[in-house]
Amino acid sequence: MNDSQTASMSNFDWAGLWQQSQGVVMGFGLKVLIAIIIFYIGRMIARLITKGLRNLMQSQEVDKILETFVCNLVYWMLMTFIIIAAMSQIGIQTTSLIAIMGAAGLAVGLALQGCAGEILQLAC
Repeated sequence: MNDSQTASMSNFDWAGLWQQSQGVVMGFGLKVLIAIIIFYIGRMIARLITKGLRNLMQSQEVDKILETFVCNLVYWMLMTFIIIAAMSQIGIQTTSLIAIMGAAGLAVGLALQGCAGEILQLAC
């Protein structure tokens, strides 16, 4: 480096840059911490709800396969909402993700409509 570059580097406000970066890091770090708390508390609540549902289904003597399917479905639906809430807390735009999931759910529902109708006809 030549003398003019060295002089411009020594005139740079390193303390000001450090203070600004601390503010940004602390703000984002707090958001990440809150998102982690949302995730872990949400996961505990999802596990409690799933455990309660499993106990209820076992007391009603529901088929083990149906019990496992319903409990897994409920758990992962809750986890999806929890993950979206945590992502939203960080600042990630989740509206397009929610729209895609809604469209996928509609597609699956329409695809299974015929199967469900046939199963209900056989049950009657």
